[in-house]
Amino acid sequence: MPAKKAAADKKAEAKKATKKAEAKAAAAKEEPAPAPAAEKRKAEEPTEEVAAAEPAKKEAKVDTPEEKEVDAPKDTRKKLGEEVVFKTEDTTLNVIPLLNGKVLASLTDGGLQYLIAGAKANVGVKAGRYMFEVKIMETIQIHEQGGYKSPAAKPVVRVGFSTESSSLLLGDGEEQVFFDADGGFTAGKKRILQGRRFLRDQTVAVVLNLDPKSENKNTISMFVDGVRACQPQALPESLEGKTLFPHVGFRNVKVQTNFGPTPTKELPFACRMVSDISAADAEKSKKPDSKGSYEVVLPIAYPDEGTFEWLDKFLAEHPQYVELSDRKFLQWASASGLIRGKGHGKGHSNDKPDFAFGVSGIDDFTYRKVLNSVVGLMPRNYVVMEVKSNLIEDDRKEILKRFSDPCFKKVAKVVMGQPPAAWIEAQHEKMLKDKQAKATGLWKAKKMEKERKRELKLAQKKAEAEKKKKIEEFERKKKEALERKKAAEESKKKAEEKKEGEEKKEGEEEKKEEEEKKEEEKKEEEKKEEEATPMEVEEEEEPDEPEPVAELTEEEKKAWFAPRILPDLTPRDFGKSFTKFSLPSEAEGFSKVDFEWAKKGAAEKYLKEKVLEKKKTSRVDDIRPSEWFQETSTAFTKQFAAWQAKQVAWKNSEAGKKAAAAKKDEDAEEPDIEGVEDVNDVNGEPLFKDFALEDWALTVLRYEFYLLQAAFKKDVDDEERPGIQEEHFLFYYNRYFKKYLDAKKYGVATWQDLFKLIKETVSFEDGILTPAVEADVEDFAAFLKQAEHHRRDRQRRISAGDETARLKVAADVLKPAVNPNKGSWKGSGKGWGKKW
Repeated sequence: MPAKKAAADKKAEAKKATKKAEAKAAAAKEEPAPAPAAEKRKAEEPTEEVAAAEPAKKEAKVDTPEEKEVDAPKDTRKKLGEEVVFKTEDTTLNVIPLLNGKVLASLTDGGLQYLIAGAKANVGVKAGRYMFEVKIMETIQIHEQGGYKSPAAKPVVRVGFSTESSSLLLGDGEEQVFFDADGGFTAGKKRILQGRRFLRDQTVAVVLNLDPKSENKNTISMFVDGVRACQPQALPESLEGKTLFPHVGFRNVKVQTNFGPTPTKELPFACRMVSDISAADAEKSKKPDSKGSYEVVLPIAYPDEGTFEWLDKFLAEHPQYVELSDRKFLQWASASGLIRGKGHGKGHSNDKPDFAFGVSGIDDFTYRKVLNSVVGLMPRNYVVMEVKSNLIEDDRKEILKRFSDPCFKKVAKVVMGQPPAAWIEAQHEKMLKDKQAKATGLWKAKKMEKERKRELKLAQKKAEAEKKKKIEEFERKKKEALERKKAAEESKKKAEEKKEGEEKKEGEEEKKEEEEKKEEEKKEEEKKEEEATPMEVEEEEEPDEPEPVAELTEEEKKAWFAPRILPDLTPRDFGKSFTKFSLPSEAEGFSKVDFEWAKKGAAEKYLKEKVLEKKKTSRVDDIRPSEWFQETSTAFTKQFAAWQAKQVAWKNSEAGKKAAAAKKDEDAEEPDIEGVEDVNDVNGEPLFKDFALEDWALTVLRYEFYLLQAAFKKDVDDEERPGIQEEHFLFYYNRYFKKYLDAKKYGVATWQDLFKLIKETVSFEDGILTPAVEADVEDFAAFLKQAEHHRRDRQRRISAGDETARLKVAADVLKPAVNPNKGSWKGSGKGWGKKW
């Protein structure tokens, strides 16, 4: 019997081992080992930030409960009858569709390799259960560039669904759900690890279940090579009841898409594909069919007057148009994960923002060349938003050249003049909202500061009370100690005087009880005082001010446009270009010109008035001193040096020494300045023989300021520019004379004070540098005569006892001053503090 039992046990173990071997073999058949070539490819593929990457060292454990999805029943309803595809207008600008859109690739030059591409199908699912497939065909290795904290250009694959109005970039909106190749699931903008990675050559199926009868209703699931990769993920409540469109996002990979009708990999249950959708379950894109004809729209608007606000409104009403602008590219780059460096934002504008991503192809604007070369080859409806270029005829012509294909219709939209009443009302609402937010913020800050002070005051009161309590406690204990000492002495005395009777002893006990009672009463009073202390603070508090209600001023109510934090153009770009501003015409190549606000005549008048107004206040940044100025300035410098040499020679001559030594008659009549024909010889003496350093300094100052205003008018050659504005005076002085104007060397506080010293020559009238006398700028002696007039008048005042007439100039006043704030002007007066 024992032998038979041992044999039976041995046979059972052998049978068990055989079953285990068969199970392993079956598992091996289901998941065959990859070929050596495939293994090599996988080793070369990077991980997801993306996607398509090498397998994770340790994948999350996936539970495999019973599949609740069932085979799709036979559907006899009418089919949609429209091909499901990715239309060009439903893809980002860097998408390259291949094989009629069944394969998608992306541009990888000029910084575009860092941007995520997106493609959304033209048919959405609003009911039922449907799927589509995506397979990574190829990953593209990109040479990395150094940057700030920008992510590397690693491959990315995202597969899911979104609403029609959501962004083309998966991950850049709330109304999106998708899986990524790194095992993540994102709903809105919240990502969790839920599922398994998928790799190159694997087929990914995404199943959207909107069937109200299904156990998995309102869920989305992912399958990899026909095997469930995660449990059904619930759709956000915000997406329930909405039509969802198949959506793919990718970077530096080539993906194949399959909308059906037959899946590449069968699922554990029969599921209809999106291309096999019933008409009742589907919804076509609401974007109008272009039917082979497209528009290129150029908005023409004056800077800071509704430019981008009008564009946003236009795009909201016409979603089929694609915006071409640096603003849009900046949003695209940020949504792709690029991070701007700390130095961004200095000297940039809405029209030309400063990127500072640390990526050469983007920061140096190479991407513009790449996109400009392909937009004309990928028919879409475009809105080209270039605030400055759209206002300049030559630039407009260059833009239109990109769209030479006959399928493009070029349209100019002139947004200029007085806006409609609804627009103005919306702008006022925005202004009031911003003003209210600012007022509320200040009110809250003030309230918090008041509360902080109150708490500080309470803390101080409490600390003072504690301190007072400790002092009183110390005094009380000190008093008690003295009383105990005294009581002890009395007890000793009582012990020695035992002869005294019981009556005396009882009297002492009564006295002690009375003292204890007084002590208790004293403590009660102290306690009441402590409790009353906080109440005193509350009585001193002032009532809180009510939250302010903002209102627009009368001046603000007259405004048509809300003020901007960031200008459309930098002051430099504005100043260099505004004189070229013009309205478009069909002769430039436009199919038509639409005037959105004011009509043509009113718009032309409006622009002319705006340009004229700008000329009166703007700075001519690109002005350069003419050859005439250089020659005239050099000639004066030579003549000035000759005068100074003449004075030195005169003073060293016998005649000069005799004149200096001789006692002059105070009543002697000085020669008439205006009658002097030769300033070098006035009765044998130079007119400037008595010039001191301050007189020479003011002579130079007079001539330089007079020459400056004359040269500006000559060089700018524009009658509509009245002259040099006071706020830009220092800029022009530096541009022409290449030196720093240091007012303190002339003994005055600011450069504006210099004009008080030479008011007979030039001054500011209505903010414009204006000559006080009509003089020939090449008649150098005329300015020396003015200096002699001023010297004589100043001397008479000093002789009369007016010491304020005395000038105290620096010894090196005639030497070029060094700017202590090289790189940017920082000083007193208007025009300072601006970088050139």
